[in-house]
Amino acid sequence: MSEADYPYTSGETGKSGSCNHKPSLGLFGATGYVFVDSDTNSIMTAIYQQPQSVSVDASSTYFDSYISGVLTNADLCGTYLDHAVIAVGYGVDPVAGGYYIVRNSWGTEWGQGGYVWIG
Repeated sequence: MSEADYPYTSGETGKSGSCNHKPSLGLFGATGYVFVDSDTNSIMTAIYQQPQSVSVDASSTYFDSYISGVLTNADLCGTYLDHAVIAVGYGVDPVAGGYYIVRNSWGTEWGQGGYVWIG
């Protein structure tokens, strides 16, 4: 559904509501899925083809308070996958090395304009 038809709500921002999904107003739908191997080349190839839905442990204070830079595996070593995000790209930082560019749903006030770099 479009943002106009179904505005974003969140208990974190003080805007909350119940699910008002209307399938007839849907703009697109999934036609299938494939599992992507966990090696770096497979993940990068999948992201290159289209954004990829992934899960992260957002309970970490490192994730919650992220402002900029590359979050490393050491920062995100939690295993409680409680938040869906979209991997949209990748890059290389001269100090931290390779990272994935991930779009979050917490608005542009969080992170780097709503994005996080995860190494």
